[in-house]
Amino acid sequence: SLRCLCYWQEKYLDSNIGKSYWNITTENFIGHPEDLVQIKEYIDNIDKFYDNGTGLYIHGGNGSGKTSASILILKYILRTSSCSALFAPYADVVILNSRIVGGFSDKEAQNSIEYIKNVDFLVLDDIGKEFENGKDYSRATLNSILRYRDMWNKPTIYTANSPIETLKTHYGASNYSIMVGRSK
Repeated sequence: SLRCLCYWQEKYLDSNIGKSYWNITTENFIGHPEDLVQIKEYIDNIDKFYDNGTGLYIHGGNGSGKTSASILILKYILRTSSCSALFAPYADVVILNSRIVGGFSDKEAQNSIEYIKNVDFLVLDDIGKEFENGKDYSRATLNSILRYRDMWNKPTIYTANSPIETLKTHYGASNYSIMVGRSK
């Protein structure tokens, strides 16, 4: 029904899931079949992963379905639980946090970062791409978010073009340790 559709659209908008992803399902997912197996395994065990604070690290080339995979998981969470979920391009999170780190009194940015830290399920999309813009608030931003989420046992799902091992150089051993320890 139309009412039902509007309800889900509102939930997707609140979670920053763009309109081009609203109709993606496990049936029409375009990506590697083994990725779909991993997605379904995560979904089938979502309660365990939530309780343990375990996220996912999804990597592959451009157009391989990483973002779609992460959004499939968020949509499942939104439809089957009372958990909050947020999709956030990591470069946007770094820019947002730089407004705080830069010494500005930016209440809107502070509130947004607090929400990112506290949301039940967080997707940090395209981690590693923010280095292309030349600013390096990314390590401090990631450290602030990951340490908080680790302390409160909150799952984080990452998408990236590179395997997780390559991120140690960019983000440091501490961030890398949390990412590896809290991800499947």
